[in-house]
Amino acid sequence: GRKLVAHVMHLFVTGKKLLCLVACGLPPTYSQLCTAPKCNPDALKWSNLTAACRKVFVEMPTPGYGTQRLNVKTNLLEPGLPVREPLHIFFRYSGTSRHDVVENDMIMTSLLSTASFYRSLRALELEQREQTKLTVMLSGPADDARHRAWFSDLFGRLQLAGPPNVLSVPTTNEKSYLAQCGLILREQNERAIIFLIEQDYLHTTDMLSKVVHFFAAYNPCMLVPYDYPDRYTLSDPHKRATYHYNALLKAAGGVHWRTTDSSTVTYAARLHVVKDVISLRGPRGMPGPLGFNHDYRNSLWISSTLGIWAPLPPLSSHVHRDRDGKVGKNGIPMTVQSPDFAYLDEVHSLQSLMQELAMPRLLPQQTHMPAENQRSAANRKFATGRLHHGGLANTAGS
Repeated sequence: GRKLVAHVMHLFVTGKKLLCLVACGLPPTYSQLCTAPKCNPDALKWSNLTAACRKVFVEMPTPGYGTQRLNVKTNLLEPGLPVREPLHIFFRYSGTSRHDVVENDMIMTSLLSTASFYRSLRALELEQREQTKLTVMLSGPADDARHRAWFSDLFGRLQLAGPPNVLSVPTTNEKSYLAQCGLILREQNERAIIFLIEQDYLHTTDMLSKVVHFFAAYNPCMLVPYDYPDRYTLSDPHKRATYHYNALLKAAGGVHWRTTDSSTVTYAARLHVVKDVISLRGPRGMPGPLGFNHDYRNSLWISSTLGIWAPLPPLSSHVHRDRDGKVGKNGIPMTVQSPDFAYLDEVHSLQSLMQELAMPRLLPQQTHMPAENQRSAANRKFATGRLHHGGLANTAGS
């Protein structure tokens, strides 16, 4: 009975969103790629900084090493100078996600994600951490004194550019995202890398380091830290029109970067890029959870004008609850989207880190988690592979 009620409510909410889209109408470019002859990306009014970062996408340089050099002794790529990129990370945390999986009566998704994010931030070189700002936005069950103190204390030890800015934002995914947008525009450094990170992604230890090094080497306009094959292969059901933009660039540490067609709501872009997109497309022009496929449609436009880059192998992965319960070889769900991400290994290493960090935990009854997520923990052990990485567009976590 409760499952049926939940399904009916889901259909009702989805219907309301569709009616809103029909009633309000869509901007002329909302559902379109920017391609000739209807739209000419070169004719758009880009700032000088954005015009410069477009070059790596428009000119498609021969795959190489950017501004990095090869160390013949170690056979590793190194930047010419220590990497010190201005970085401002925005982390939204509610402590619960619609993709939650429960283990031992504890909600695990947000905990694992936060532990992996902390681990990656801690692994940055000190010179880069001193150029890094952190804004943590708490909402819902996690918006309390316990979480504020924990985030402020733990992340405050990392010698960042300043103490972490831990604040409260509205509870819903849409409202917390809009509050985040206002905070982003308070950043003063036009070249700052604005990195939006959701609470239902796992990250490798070197994720942030690899992202920063790629910005330093090639100066891309925008990138995502995950690799979803559905975003650039011919099996894509949306039959996207930008396959010819695919390019591959080499970077340090065994990671290559290629163009991709779309993003979720976890991505990194220079502040001047964010401002240019907002200037051209309005205050909701960046990918976000604001209606039907908002992130997918907006990122399509960005990918066709500025380029969006993704790493091979992936540095992050969406933690997505497998609704049908089907699993394949070695417990990996049949619907895997990013098969090269070793999520089982990551989960096992992160569980011990969670204990070390004494992370605040939420019980299922403390949240509004759907009843189907709260079923017996026995059938949601991480070792069974009930988590899968990937996910389609518009899979934001709060």
